[in-house]
Amino acid sequence: MDKVNRLKRQFLNFVLCKDITIFDTNLSENDWEIIVKWCVDHRIIYLFIKNLKQTNHWASLRHNQYIQYLEKRAHKAPVRQLKIQANLLHLDTILTANGIEYQIIKGPILAFKYYEDSAIRRMRDIDIIVKPDTFVKTCNLLLEHNYRLKSKEQKIDFDARLKVSHDAPPLTHDNFNISIEVHHRTFSPRKKQSEMDLSFMPEFWAEVDMIKIGNQSLPCESAEILLAHIILHGVRSSAFNNGPVLISDLYFLIKNGQINWKKFHSYSTYLKLENEANLVFSLLQDFYPDLKLQERFVPCKDDKLIEACHSLMLSDPSQKRYERLTSSLKSGTLHEALIQLKKLLLPKQELITAHLGVSSHPAFIRLPVWWGYILKTLYFQCLGRNSDLQTSEELTRLFRWLNR
Repeated sequence: MDKVNRLKRQFLNFVLCKDITIFDTNLSENDWEIIVKWCVDHRIIYLFIKNLKQTNHWASLRHNQYIQYLEKRAHKAPVRQLKIQANLLHLDTILTANGIEYQIIKGPILAFKYYEDSAIRRMRDIDIIVKPDTFVKTCNLLLEHNYRLKSKEQKIDFDARLKVSHDAPPLTHDNFNISIEVHHRTFSPRKKQSEMDLSFMPEFWAEVDMIKIGNQSLPCESAEILLAHIILHGVRSSAFNNGPVLISDLYFLIKNGQINWKKFHSYSTYLKLENEANLVFSLLQDFYPDLKLQERFVPCKDDKLIEACHSLMLSDPSQKRYERLTSSLKSGTLHEALIQLKKLLLPKQELITAHLGVSSHPAFIRLPVWWGYILKTLYFQCLGRNSDLQTSEELTRLFRWLNR
């Protein structure tokens, strides 16, 4: 195992299992810079600092400039979680008063229902889902209650979004400054998973669970549907872009939730999720050998694939956007390759805004500018990047496993 892969494994063992082996040797300046980047990119600053404070290395490292930087940023996590809770209660007041059936999905459920410390589970935004026939009403209702679009677009055709996307553009309220994503389904209609979308299952709306926020109970996904959602999104759709958070989410959900494995298996069969489930459960077993998993679980014996997943969990998400195209071609998944090519050539306006800030311009201006940005990025990736950071080989191995 080379130095970078060894550092990756030691880092994962520390943030997930509190294994302090990573501190047994003197970490170089370059090692610390890599660790800081992993913590920032994958939203695990608070988890890293919390684990470190529980070891005997805290006293000797707390004056390290990198630790001071991470600790300063970690202090913001609990305050942000309080803002998210306040925003969830505000949303519930608006939606229930107008008779809109909804569910909280993904991150907030994990943070406030299954994690032992909610601040560990950092969230980029709040995701809620409504039924398609109330999607347009919900979005307009939020705009009427002082939510606004985060992008520079002044007007959105929400009816059109029903056909081309699974959610509305992010909304935000000045009192909370938290992004809100309103979904009408769990995956984009353009993705392979959309043929068997989670929200199409009768159980999705029939088996609603509840999450306690303050002194109120808000509707959310059931434990079994949430488990399937995490695996489908984290493995098949995102190729481990969530980083170590994916493994942490699954661990706390299975450990602290009452999983009905028979139900989960039926959902897994419906979604054709067996390969993804077996792979991610193998990773869980690798880090948490005592965690009880479903009886039908078939462990993955491919050590190189497991090592590839470790690498993908700590790779740069934006870098993978370009490498997924070549790796999907190598693994024979033409459908995946076409999806990635379309994403590069015809990206969402939010992505253009994030990188270029020109989304309000006409398409004949913003797309050529975007394509120039892509060509420049690909050029530097092909000729100037560190070969240790390439993920094309790992992605190819992953896609071959999932599509075998």
